[in-house]
Amino acid sequence: MIEFQKANHKSQLMLAEANISAAQARLDEALAGNREQQIEQANAALNKASIELEKLSKDYKRYTELSKSGSVTTQSLDTVKSQLLAAEQLKRSAEEQYNLIKEGARRETIAIMKAGVEQAKAQLKGAEALAFQARKAECDLESLKREIEVKKSDVDLISNKLSDSILSAPEDGIIIEKISETSEVVGTASSVAILANLKDVWVRGYIPEEDMGKIKIGHKAQIISDSYPDKTYNGYVSYISPEAEFTPKNVQTKRERVKLVYRVKINVDNSSQELKLGMPVDVKIIL
Repeated sequence: MIEFQKANHKSQLMLAEANISAAQARLDEALAGNREQQIEQANAALNKASIELEKLSKDYKRYTELSKSGSVTTQSLDTVKSQLLAAEQLKRSAEEQYNLIKEGARRETIAIMKAGVEQAKAQLKGAEALAFQARKAECDLESLKREIEVKKSDVDLISNKLSDSILSAPEDGIIIEKISETSEVVGTASSVAILANLKDVWVRGYIPEEDMGKIKIGHKAQIISDSYPDKTYNGYVSYISPEAEFTPKNVQTKRERVKLVYRVKINVDNSSQELKLGMPVDVKIIL
């Protein structure tokens, strides 16, 4: 919209400048009185305008007849009509100019022309004011655009700070231990809590050396918990240690603790999230 107003005001300014030049020229000519050379020039201009008008009148009549039969387009007819109207205006202006030069300007005519010059000057000032307002509006718009960009940058900065203030866990789970407290400053590598993903639990077990040849990764398993003795959970062997070790000390009997065993990992389907971390269970591997 501002670009349109700017172009419109520029056109008005150019028109006002042309009007004041024309009005001043007519006034100067009227004040100079009638001169033979000026009369001849005005008469020549009038004759030229009359010839052009006659030619365009004939063209318009011919185009009008042709348009009835569809031989020419309406657009072509309108173009000739516009040229005819312009020629009529040109001839009237030439006649006025010729009569003015030939007869000389009366005092009343000169006064009117002076008023016309002043009016044209006033129009020029108005057009200049509108053009100035258009330029100012354009500057205001650019300033507003820059301000908007600054505000957007501020919003982005605040959004980034807000994002940096939110700690997101890598996955869903249950908080089993809270490490950091509210309002405490946390470093990049610091932990704030320990999460347990109860949907993805597994059992650490130990297989005696003499049974290792029977167990393969992928073997199905059944898990029974003391907390739910009447329920069996399904699982499978997902890992077998490549090296033997002595049975951990938390195994119940001394005889079992001196045996060489292989650590295995059994993944358990705990979609019900009934099994908890550290819960003792019995595992039966299906061969």
